[in-house]
Amino acid sequence: MKRLWIGVALMVLLLTGSIWEFRRLENTYRPASEQMAQAVQMAQQKNLDGAAALTRAVESAWDEHKHLTAAFAVHDSMDEIESLFAELRSYYAAGDEAGYAVICAQLSTLLDTLANSHSLTWWNFF
Repeated sequence: MKRLWIGVALMVLLLTGSIWEFRRLENTYRPASEQMAQAVQMAQQKNLDGAAALTRAVESAWDEHKHLTAAFAVHDSMDEIESLFAELRSYYAAGDEAGYAVICAQLSTLLDTLANSHSLTWWNFF
């Protein structure tokens, strides 16, 4: 009987940790996706510096959380997001607003997809 309760306690602990991680991922990447969508609009309005400030904030949040995200997320998406952030820096250095807006839109879509794939829904949980 003692082993049963140890197993139940372990299962509850793992379930609680998984729920916490799902919430943290969604609460991190959904706002990041929205900020990238704002950066798209700013870049299209020729406000490249404002768009760059938003993307730097998103990139710093990404860097801060990517070590835990790597345990749960698909690595192909993470690698693509990393490469898109690198592309953003080159478009910013070149002063290309249109290219910057395109990459920001791709990042917004990927971050939104990442948030959706880790949202706390029954089909993601099981």
